[in-house]
Amino acid sequence: MNYAAVLAFVMVFAFSFPVLVRIANSVGVARSTIVISVVLLAFLLFLTQWVRMRVSRYRTTVSKIEQAKAQTSQSPNSDSAYYVGGEHLGELLLRVGKRREAIAVYERFLELQKTEGKDVQHVITRLQALRSQEEVL
Repeated sequence: MNYAAVLAFVMVFAFSFPVLVRIANSVGVARSTIVISVVLLAFLLFLTQWVRMRVSRYRTTVSKIEQAKAQTSQSPNSDSAYYVGGEHLGELLLRVGKRREAIAVYERFLELQKTEGKDVQHVITRLQALRSQEEVL
């Protein structure tokens, strides 16, 4: 659901809510019952959209991980194979909670960077931070 659709939904809800309350009051439903029901319905709709967004983001991340793994298996000596859409495979693994696998990826990437003679300080720093977090857990 994009921003315009959310805004349209909120506007329709804001204008129709007082009308719905009047109609329900004329039928004999208490005002508090109406308000609680509508708030509960709005909360459930919000929760549904939030869960759908999280699942969509997770599926996107998993597909990027699969793509990066395929790239690294096809060309293991290429440092660009570790990136998908500008995101490093290690960061993608961390996003889905696979810390140990991310550490292994960073170690392989570090070895690759060292053999090519590139600056590895940022990779070493990231790897040390992950290892210290792993020790805490």
